[in-house]
Amino acid sequence: MRYLCLVYMTEPLQDTPEAGVYDALREESCDYAETLRASGLCAAAAGLQPAALAASVRVRDGRLSLEEGPLAATAAALRGFYLIDTRDLNHAIRVASKIPAARFGCIEVRPIQETETPQRMGCLSVTGYRKEVETMTDGQATIDQAKADYLRTKELLAHALATTPDDRLNWAPSATARTPIQLVAHSASAVKAIHSMLAGNTVEFGNPVEADRGFREWERRFDTREQVLRLLEESSAAYIAWLDTLTPDHLQDTATLPFGLGTAPVAIGLTFAPNHLLVHKAQIDYIQTIYGDHDWHM
Repeated sequence: MRYLCLVYMTEPLQDTPEAGVYDALREESCDYAETLRASGLCAAAAGLQPAALAASVRVRDGRLSLEEGPLAATAAALRGFYLIDTRDLNHAIRVASKIPAARFGCIEVRPIQETETPQRMGCLSVTGYRKEVETMTDGQATIDQAKADYLRTKELLAHALATTPDDRLNWAPSATARTPIQLVAHSASAVKAIHSMLAGNTVEFGNPVEADRGFREWERRFDTREQVLRLLEESSAAYIAWLDTLTPDHLQDTATLPFGLGTAPVAIGLTFAPNHLLVHKAQIDYIQTIYGDHDWHM
């Protein structure tokens, strides 16, 4: 989930010892932002110019009103922001608590209002996405983001399995539910199928019932952490290698979806694999909750 971390602090006076402290803090904040970006947790971060340079704009009855300065003159001013992407609110709070400015001011953590656009494979609606693809101006950035998103969600899935105790790896809450081992095996198989589909191949699953039966029979072959993590690494390596060959011109190519769902632009298809992994990672989290694991597993 995405959260905006708003950094509030008092503004230092120039040419004072306090200003020197803020200069050092700025450097520390830049270093932390780079660390978050490298880990895939931060999409954007920036500091803001002094509040005195702000302008407050209002429009009433078609007339523009402009005032110099921030909307509200308070001792603590908005000094910067971090846009982060974390597992949940608790994780976001942990990330925000390590923002250097938290030692001197206050960090407001606010969830982003996400649009409700179904992207989970099997529940896909392509309507409304084509315009998004047509208006993309930086295809390489789309590919790079897809790669980063996949690697992040793959690590989240692997982490969820790593924090599952040995005696729960092959445990399921019901007869029809998948075990953590089976969920990771299924994820690896799904990534392989999505990769083949986006590469222009027709993936034949039959109907959803037949596909589910086939998946489950195959998943029962595995019962160790090492087996399924190897599967995940192999399918991931092949998928990433394919992404590295992708060019912006390929983004508007169409891929044929399974189960008679039609077609989708490759640019939209790039969301399938990370979203699929994220769904099954959440299922492992839910299984952990059922058997009473209250650890945050940061």
